[in-house]
Amino acid sequence: MRILLTGFEPFGGRTTNASLELLHNFVSKEYEIEKEVLPVVYNRSVYLRIFEKHQEVDLIVIMGEAGNRTKVSLEKVALNIMSAKIPDNSGLMMSGESILENEELAYASKFDLEGIVSNLRSPKLEVTYHAGTYVCNLVYYLGLNHVFQSKRNGFCQLIHFPYLDGSILSLEEALHLLHGITHELVQSIKGN
Repeated sequence: MRILLTGFEPFGGRTTNASLELLHNFVSKEYEIEKEVLPVVYNRSVYLRIFEKHQEVDLIVIMGEAGNRTKVSLEKVALNIMSAKIPDNSGLMMSGESILENEELAYASKFDLEGIVSNLRSPKLEVTYHAGTYVCNLVYYLGLNHVFQSKRNGFCQLIHFPYLDGSILSLEEALHLLHGITHELVQSIKGN
């Protein structure tokens, strides 16, 4: 099973990003992992090139940081909108623009996320019903659009992590959850 695992560079004046820490520390003996560090920019072509570069993977796992969260969030829906109160790392602000014109208003994950949460039995894991409207959502929307539009039966999932400062979740706990989530996603794909 080939998996593209992505994490974002720091943004919003922070010097760290939970997804980047996880990306650098995640090791798997079970799966072939391809890794990409994503910039925090609204430039769609950057992400489309990355998806094309890794078009043969079976699963895209996008990791993001949502510092205001108290749990690891499996995101159900990506919205076709870009809007945030803070600029991206290039200084660009968006306030309601579409990610892709004349495309679906939203895409939903193909996975039974509630089932994954139930199987993992972690009080630090939840399903949320949309990924916000910042850059994580942009990448998730483009990833889902990519797998839905491609001729291959690919899969894509966004996971948001809270800060890994130890107050809610340590790096070790987050890595353990990421391994469990990845295993559940793969089992779901194999069951299809």
